[in-house]
Amino acid sequence: MVVAILLLIPVAHAANVEIGRPHIVFLSDTAAAIACKSVSRRACTTMNTLFICACARAGDEWTVRTRLTATPFVYATSQTILKHEMEHVSDIASSLNEYADSLTLHTFTTEETCLSFINSEVKLFPHTLKLIQRLTTIKRDGVQFASRPGE
Repeated sequence: MVVAILLLIPVAHAANVEIGRPHIVFLSDTAAAIACKSVSRRACTTMNTLFICACARAGDEWTVRTRLTATPFVYATSQTILKHEMEHVSDIASSLNEYADSLTLHTFTTEETCLSFINSEVKLFPHTLKLIQRLTTIKRDGVQFASRPGE
């Protein structure tokens, strides 16, 4: 589930990314295949996210303030595979931090242009998150798994 909220109020920090405590479920091979939407899967991780953007005045300019909260849900068939899935969580956390920090680099001359930018980012966020997940899949599992259902 992805939730995106647009706020017009300033936030104290430029970018704030919080990764919640992972929810870990150990399953049988059959149950993991169902949860992960693929018969050959022994584990998978999903993220429930909350993405909040705001525009804030900074002197004569407007800047982006971002808050991202992501809670991992890990489904695994063994403790050994859990370690691998937690490496995916770490990759995703790093990428979300980089993404949020990159948003704060943008400055705008008007509030309207800032709002237009963050509206676009909020709309694109589900796609951005899928790309982040694809990158960690390629890195950890190989490109052959990156386009499989359940990724």
